[in-house]
Amino acid sequence: MLETKKVLMCPPTHFRVEYSINPWMQGEKVDFVRASEQWIRLYEIIESFGVEIKTIKPEKDQPGMVFTANAGLVHKNKVILSNFKHSERKGEKQHFREWFAKNGYEVHELPDRMTFEGAGDCLIHENELIVGFGQRSDFIALDRAAEILGLDLIQLPLSNPSFYHLDTCLKVLGTHKGQKVGYYYPEAFGGAMPFGDSFSLFPIQLTDAMAFACNSIQIGNNVIIPAGTSSTRDYLKWYRYDITEIEMGEFIKAGAGAHCLVLSI
Repeated sequence: MLETKKVLMCPPTHFRVEYSINPWMQGEKVDFVRASEQWIRLYEIIESFGVEIKTIKPEKDQPGMVFTANAGLVHKNKVILSNFKHSERKGEKQHFREWFAKNGYEVHELPDRMTFEGAGDCLIHENELIVGFGQRSDFIALDRAAEILGLDLIQLPLSNPSFYHLDTCLKVLGTHKGQKVGYYYPEAFGGAMPFGDSFSLFPIQLTDAMAFACNSIQIGNNVIIPAGTSSTRDYLKWYRYDITEIEMGEFIKAGAGAHCLVLSI
């Protein structure tokens, strides 16, 4: 079972949608009050499950910092900082670099020629690094990340621009009888099943995928999922997970859900 014991979050003080780097970003005006309420509610839920929450100061010219999952990838005391694909987010790196260095992490950086978007495209499960490539992160960067962290690499090709990060279309919940169990959206992988026999996954419906069902947060037996994900909710109930639903509408305007707002550290 996956566990999240400490996370990094960034208040949505400067969150807005003023550029477009994915199909979800259509210039919709963000309701700051609602976004703040949704973020605070998520913070309170995570904290109520006994998770320690650290925060980083939001920077006025970096509205994407609120999505800390994209800041890098953390394993034990090592962090590999992201090299963002789009220029609009490249400025975040220096702020996360300073935070991790100040807080005692062993900071690693990949060559600038490699694009890498951290926990958005990477999932650590036991001794494996499950990664999505083809949209934001380069395969060579993901291979290098696995080497730095000493993890076995499982690579999955992403083919749908609307599901541009692995955490928008795949959720691994744990292991049962030697197989990784969870759920996924098939069309994010071109309708194919790029997973080997070590996976046993439930295919979710488009409506759930569009509500960012895969972009959920697991804390022990608790799963925090966006509202409006009925088939996924039923699947989780069947397997006796405790479910907490949360409104994420303001962040979906930027193509993000609950998981995008936290980075396991």
